[in-house]
Order: sequence, then structure tokens, then C-alpha cells
Amino acid sequence: MPDKERALAEAFRILKPGGRIAFTDWVAHRPLTGSDKELMWQGMAVADLYSLQTYAELIRDAGFSVYSVEDLTVDWGVILKQRLAMYRRLREEAQQAGTPAGHDAFYASYVRFVDLVNEAVLGGGRFVGEKPN
Repeated sequence: MPDKERALAEAFRILKPGGRIAFTDWVAHRPLTGSDKELMWQGMAVADLYSLQTYAELIRDAGFSVYSVEDLTVDWGVILKQRLAMYRRLREEAQQAGTPAGHDAFYASYVRFVDLVNEAVLGGGRFVGEKPN
């Protein structure tokens, strides 16, 4: 979602009073290096990542009260390691069969992404906002 502020404003507009918005997104616990930013952009089109606190501020700025913010980094790190292992097996099978193994820029960025999540540089968050009555 390229314009998170606009999406939150639209959610606020269409929800009735007392309604809630709940979503998950990738977050940045620490700033990325220039090379990691470039790699994430080239392989996965990751543009802007916010901290948990910044997301809470965006939710408030849209008019919601923050109902909850949950850090999912540890849980997502486990899942991402499993997905990467599966993806590696699939790439190897494709290469052995002589077929395209996928987009190399995506693969390189995904490998680094999994490392960054497991190093708690990046992570995930679950956010819930409530429209006041």
C-alpha cells in the first residue's frame, strides 16, 4: 500500500462509530542500511517501513483511538525461516529440471529479508484502531 495515511483516512471515513480497523504490516525496528533499502526495493518493491510507534501515531492521526499494537516479529521470523527453506527446495528442483527458478532479485532480497527479521531489524506488527462513538 503506497499511501498508508490515505488508506487509514479512508477506513476512518467508511467505518461507523465504534467500528474497528485491524491489519498487519511489516515494520522497521531499526533503520535499514542504504544497501538493504536498495535490495528490498529491487527485489520486493518495499518502499516505506514504519516503526510500531509510528504506525500507532498514523492510526491516531487518522482519527482512531489505538486499541492495540502487537509485535509479531518473533512469530513471523519462525514462519519466514520455514517459507525460505521451502522456497530454496523449490528453486533447486526447478534448476535440476532445467526450468526457470524464479526471479533472482526477489530471491536475494527475500533471503536478506528473512535475516533482517530474525535479527529484529525488521519485523511485523498487528494494529487495531477504533473509531470513537
